[in-house]
Amino acid sequence: MSNKTLHQFYIERRYSKITEKYPDPKIYPNFYKANRMEYILRPGEMIFIPAGMFHFVHSEDTDPETGLCAAINFWYNHSHGEGNDEGDPNEKIKFGWHNITFDEILPIIKEKKEIKYVRSETNCFPPSFDNKKFPNTKQISTSFEEFYNNKNKNEYITQFICKEIEKFQIPYKNKLRESALWINWGNCYTIPHYDGMDNWLCQLKGTRRVILIPQCERDLLYTINPYPLSFINSVHESLKHKRTVKVNVSIKFENSEKNDILSNINVKINHNDESNK
Repeated sequence: MSNKTLHQFYIERRYSKITEKYPDPKIYPNFYKANRMEYILRPGEMIFIPAGMFHFVHSEDTDPETGLCAAINFWYNHSHGEGNDEGDPNEKIKFGWHNITFDEILPIIKEKKEIKYVRSETNCFPPSFDNKKFPNTKQISTSFEEFYNNKNKNEYITQFICKEIEKFQIPYKNKLRESALWINWGNCYTIPHYDGMDNWLCQLKGTRRVILIPQCERDLLYTINPYPLSFINSVHESLKHKRTVKVNVSIKFENSEKNDILSNINVKINHNDESNK
């Protein structure tokens, strides 16, 4: 397995394959069984999302003056041990207020000659690590001025990493890893996923609806890689160190899905396969 394939196998444990704002209950019935908390973020408000907490973020209303929905976030190292990107289930969600303004951010992004953003054929903006799974999106580079003048509701500046905005970071007990901007024209969303870092999300313009689901509900969220975390972590660590992997797995999923995942993994698996039961 190449390093790229191994990384994708590992990272897909964190992302749901749900791409609808309101998932079809006939296709994704378990999604509606998951415990969740829901918050609306307005300008000046911020929410702390612990590492390992699934979040389903909807950009909703826009600022009446600019037409934008904008946020900035800060990722920090977590306190749960090296290599433990699943976080601590006891870490609490926090809510607070910040004094960062979009007017402070605007000159910084205007100075950038090139900004990467995503264009989607739908209102969903999934991650860019696998275009085969999400063929309706593509990444584009242009200036912020062109992005703003286009006013294309199918374009979204997603996770624009920018060192210059780190000076606005929210005080936190752990070291800042990186910060990013999220700017769009409202009425769009990213897919449910969790991060391997603690996260302060700060709203600048418009409103965002943030649905938070604890990681203990992972089996209800239709992750792209549905294997148990213990198995995924075992494969990742063993192949990273070029060791043989031999494990027993009991999991229920469609045969086509199983074959798609396993086709890229050189591991010996004894499947207690429940898919045909």
